[in-house]
Amino acid sequence: MTGSYFTLVVRENDLWQPQFGDLDRETVEAEADDYFDHGTGRKDMKIVRTKSVRQEDLNAAVAKLNARAAPASEALTHGRVVRPSTAFGVRDTGRSG
Repeated sequence: MTGSYFTLVVRENDLWQPQFGDLDRETVEAEADDYFDHGTGRKDMKIVRTKSVRQEDLNAAVAKLNARAAPASEALTHGRVVRPSTAFGVRDTGRSG
């Protein structure tokens, strides 16, 4: 499928994480309003537009946002690599089973 796809990304621990996506920007804006109503600041939210629904396009867009924030993130983690949440808020706990 081609065309624009819109994704709400939210900054958590200085890293942008995808939270919700849709082909309709107004639907994503409504979701952003819900996040705002539940305490997420506007400065901690962005709507990213990608050229398709492909996960690779979203990953590239989020990586670009996080690359801009890298110096602040590295300072907070004292240079350690911190594994961010995976797409759509699923966290890897590092444990199996």
